[in-house]
Amino acid sequence: MKKVDEAHEHVKKNWQLEKAQRIKPSLWWQQVAQAQAQAQTTSTEQSDANANTPKLSNLSTDGKAWFIHPVTMMDYFREKTSRWHEPLEYPQRTCYSSNRSLNKWNGAFGYVRDEGTKAHTGLDLFADINTPCYACLDGEIVQYDVESGYGNVLVIKVEGDDLRASRNDYTLEFTDKDKKEIVQADNFNINADYFYLRYCHLSNKRADLKVRDKVKSGDLIGYTGDTGNAKGLCNPHLHFEI
Repeated sequence: MKKVDEAHEHVKKNWQLEKAQRIKPSLWWQQVAQAQAQAQTTSTEQSDANANTPKLSNLSTDGKAWFIHPVTMMDYFREKTSRWHEPLEYPQRTCYSSNRSLNKWNGAFGYVRDEGTKAHTGLDLFADINTPCYACLDGEIVQYDVESGYGNVLVIKVEGDDLRASRNDYTLEFTDKDKKEIVQADNFNINADYFYLRYCHLSNKRADLKVRDKVKSGDLIGYTGDTGNAKGLCNPHLHFEI
């Protein structure tokens, strides 16, 4: 019942709420009422029943009666999530390490470096410098700052439901003892209310974007770069974290 009460309060504060005397003609129950009023019947039993049924025009409209469209109540419970947009138009994981060795696992997430002893906390997605970056989900810009080895970092706060709805099944590629790719860290709470998407090594953010600005999935937010410890690498990239 608490959820129903919350839904009721939510709907009351939105435009769908109307006084009974302003119920729109397009609403199905008014059409039904009109059809019933116009229906002709010769049945005494039906006539008696109709006589005991209050007409819509006789209902009180003194300002105290309020009508809530039932569809708005259903909409409150229906999960609404923003659609996932890739951080880059054509995301491809990098294949080379900083010493220019071909290591396809080097850009993966998990304990994939230094023979499985060093963790990589995100995905490295190949991108020429100044490649456009996009918001993956609807959210709020909560940080744009310089972070040591990560260089210019932009962070978007997103709804937990949105991220969970976007999650795909993924088969780990690198599972050897010295290349331990993982799906998520042990302390990662997939049931959290909010998540943070981190875009690292950027050359710059979109010029008009500020902290606390709202963004929609697919909005341009900035451009890839080689800031931080990505300077001079053979595969410039976006380091992307959740």
